[in-house]
Amino acid sequence: MYSYEIHKIINNSLSTNGFNAALSANGSRIILGDTMLPAFFTGSIDTQPGSFKVYDIIYDSRKHIFQMNQVGDVVTGDTDENLAAGVVITDDGSMVAVSSNTEIFKIYKFNIVTKIWDVYYTPGPDHGLGSGLNISGLRATSDFRHIITANVDNNTGMTSLLYYRRTTATSNAWEMPAYAMTTPFLERFNAIRGLVMSDAILVENYNGPIIIHVQQVPMQNNAVIISTRLAENNFFDYGYFPEYSSSDMTIQALAVGITQNADHAVVTYIKNSKINVDMYVWDFDTYWYFVHKFEIISDDINTIQFSYPYLNNESSGDLPSKLCLSMNYGLSNDSIFGVYDINYTVQDGYSLTQSVSFAEKLTALASNNPLPLGLLGSMPSRDFSVIATPFMGPDPDSDPNTNPNYSTVYYFTTPAPNVTNVGVIDSHGIGIALFVYAQNAPRPLSPPRIPDTPTLNETTTPAGVSTGVRILVGAGVLAVIGLIFFLFFYSN
Repeated sequence: MYSYEIHKIINNSLSTNGFNAALSANGSRIILGDTMLPAFFTGSIDTQPGSFKVYDIIYDSRKHIFQMNQVGDVVTGDTDENLAAGVVITDDGSMVAVSSNTEIFKIYKFNIVTKIWDVYYTPGPDHGLGSGLNISGLRATSDFRHIITANVDNNTGMTSLLYYRRTTATSNAWEMPAYAMTTPFLERFNAIRGLVMSDAILVENYNGPIIIHVQQVPMQNNAVIISTRLAENNFFDYGYFPEYSSSDMTIQALAVGITQNADHAVVTYIKNSKINVDMYVWDFDTYWYFVHKFEIISDDINTIQFSYPYLNNESSGDLPSKLCLSMNYGLSNDSIFGVYDINYTVQDGYSLTQSVSFAEKLTALASNNPLPLGLLGSMPSRDFSVIATPFMGPDPDSDPNTNPNYSTVYYFTTPAPNVTNVGVIDSHGIGIALFVYAQNAPRPLSPPRIPDTPTLNETTTPAGVSTGVRILVGAGVLAVIGLIFFLFFYSN
């Protein structure tokens, strides 16, 4: 029998810093951006170098984590660069991209000879944006053909979106299409309050991504949901969501998500003291068609600010088969955040069943001491087999009650209930817990063979990533930061 268990805890002992994570398609490689957390009430981020590191995760035959190996050294940004506030990784893990306040974003590839992450592409310091910006979000398609960043003007609080696309399928250069620099495009994304992007889909003989974002002018209690197709020579409306009127003051905490293949979308919000989950399917290249509403009762509705909804590509009836509901921009012990199975039968219709509650699982491991879920939300692998979830807790290596000790590398891990007492809230520090869909069975007697460091290029796959995953297309790095972007989030 398989279920979600915590198999690895990676901790940052600095209470001011948190991890922003991204996983390869099947969770065999993870990038962790170690950056200073934004201010709760303003969303601003103090300047700092910022850094990131990458790990390969080795699993045994029952999906237990056997070992984590750091790939290369820690990459640190320049002074005031705020490197890696946003991070993404290709499906096969061969490239990573991180946000940069000085150069917008940087793409890295691992050099197996020097054992370091080389810069593969960056727009550079002469990008024309000027100073005083925070690059607060980063999205990319699974092959990095399309990359977007969301940027906050520290003086006005307004936002903008920058869109880069690869010049050819294998080039090491990206460019900004002319329409992405026009006033209509910039105005369309001038007040982003949550943005997600699908992988590229074929529409009218061009492969481009679909973007859905919530637009809300700062300090105004109204919001709209906008769906956009990025085409070769222009951008276009891609359906609409008329159910969410900007005059409806009863809707709070509006958030959106989209599948990597752009077949389904989800809108979550608080209304009537419930978390409402509205599910949509794309209907014959015409519009987003509402399919079903789920209502989730929260432990404490007053503590909820926003949630990140993620969807997988596999279907159950006319809907995706899984939903991940994640905490966003705050701290919460609410049990609603976790993974849900969407089931469909002809007799009973759709039902929603929670597979794991992140907060409940963490609390159980901490001897019932509360461990709040942290900022920036969870990040699932494409198949939802591994989910990286931020939480606030201690440094496990300095906690004598932690058994076994946890560390960033070279420690065996076992699934709960053999892991206890991960710490208490007043120990500070923010870490990443990896929830793995693993078999509830003892570890095999013989450990898996530890592969050598893989050769990484655009046609090879890192250790643990199957050939079948390499040839999958039409899936995005995020089903929705995603990736939402981490801007000034508050209820509308």
